[in-house]
Amino acid sequence: MRNLVIVALTYLFASAPVALASDTVTRATPAATSSNASATAERLRKQAAHKKNAAAAKAKVATAQSVKWLCKGNQPLWITGDMRRDQILTMRWNRKNYRLPRVQTSTGADRFYDAASGMNWVVIPSKAMLFNDKGQYKQRLADECRSPEMIARDVPAPTQAEAIRKTR
Repeated sequence: MRNLVIVALTYLFASAPVALASDTVTRATPAATSSNASATAERLRKQAAHKKNAAAAKAKVATAQSVKWLCKGNQPLWITGDMRRDQILTMRWNRKNYRLPRVQTSTGADRFYDAASGMNWVVIPSKAMLFNDKGQYKQRLADECRSPEMIARDVPAPTQAEAIRKTR
C-alpha cells in the first residue's frame, strides 16, 4: 500500500508541472492570439494607408493633365506642367517624353531646354517652336504650335512673361 501511495504521489508531482505548463500555454494562447491579431490589424492599417497615399499620388498626377498643342502640319505634342510657374515641363514628342528645365532668357520668351536630348521649346506670346539643338543637323522640328485655348479664344501663349505683364 505504501508503494501505491508513493507511485500515486510521484505521478501527481510528475504530471503537475506538465498540467501547470499546459494551463499556462492555454492562458497565453489568447494573449498571443490577440497580439497576433493586433499585429495583423496594424499591418492591414498600414496597407490601407499606403493604398490611400498611392491613390492620392495618382490623383495628383491626374490633375497635372497634358495639354495637346497642335503645330504647323497638324503635328501634335503634349505639354505637362504650367509654363507660368513650373521650372521643369514634360513634353511628349514622337512617342518620347522629355523633361525640359526652364532657361532664363533676356528677350522675355519662355525657353525650356534639355542639353542631353537637345530639345529646345521656345514660347513667345503668338506661338511656340520646337528645335533640336543636338547633332550635326540642328533643325526646327515644329513651328507655329498653339494650345487649344490659344486657338479657340485667340489669346497669347501662357508664358511667364505674359503673367508678369498682367500683374503690373
